[in-house]
Amino acid sequence: MQMKIRLARASILLALSLLAWNCHAAEDQNCSADVSSKLNTYFKRKPEDLALCHAKAFPGDPQLTIAVSAHVDAGSDSDKFKSYTGHVAVLDRSTVIASYEDEYEEDDGFGLGDLVIDTAPYILASNTRAFGVRLFNSPPPHCNDASQNNSLTLYIHEPAKLRPILSIDTEYWRNIEGVCSSARTVINKYAKLYLSISKSSTNKFNDIIVTAVSHYEIAGEDGKTTIVNVKPYVEILKFNGKDYGSLSSGFEAWFNADQLHDHAMSSDAH
Repeated sequence: MQMKIRLARASILLALSLLAWNCHAAEDQNCSADVSSKLNTYFKRKPEDLALCHAKAFPGDPQLTIAVSAHVDAGSDSDKFKSYTGHVAVLDRSTVIASYEDEYEEDDGFGLGDLVIDTAPYILASNTRAFGVRLFNSPPPHCNDASQNNSLTLYIHEPAKLRPILSIDTEYWRNIEGVCSSARTVINKYAKLYLSISKSSTNKFNDIIVTAVSHYEIAGEDGKTTIVNVKPYVEILKFNGKDYGSLSSGFEAWFNADQLHDHAMSSDAH
């Protein structure tokens, strides 16, 4: 009974997090000219190097603004691959009061698509609310057989600095058959990860429930597509005093498992 109650609570939290993300993602987040100028000045970058810039009000404090930006690095003039310096910043009116820097290197499997601010209610403690930045991958045309996308990093705002406490890819894809060959049947597997906040806590921060849902898409030579859903994967991440770490090897084993064969065997048995 307790397990059913916990699962029900997790489902409710999951639904709320999905609704919140869908609402937040739909908003226009483009930086104003003033915010763009402040970021260029603060990070000592040329305006023409600013590849993207988004801003959004800090949840619960309208005087503060969250901004994300990416500047093309000097000497990164390749038509195919570029390197970027990314920044996440918090501004008090027009003054940067905290920031975090990251690097993005494009290659055959990664292209900088977008950075999106996620202000869903990641309430980690009574006085601590995190916000997220989602990195979207837009790789160049290439015969890849697997990829990850929609990488979510959660930050907490501490005095004069931002601290990343979780970084996790939330979309996965791998080709089982057909993409890089002449096979007439194409089989792909997809997974999406959703975060919800648990009422249980570790080291004074709430645990984070990660629920992964997955399915196969089988495109036959007759033009029909069959969807086969697989059993979800659930893992709880606990705060270790510094961050939430990463998913265990159990997730990789779950996603790479031959669940399509297991599903067929189960269907035959019935």
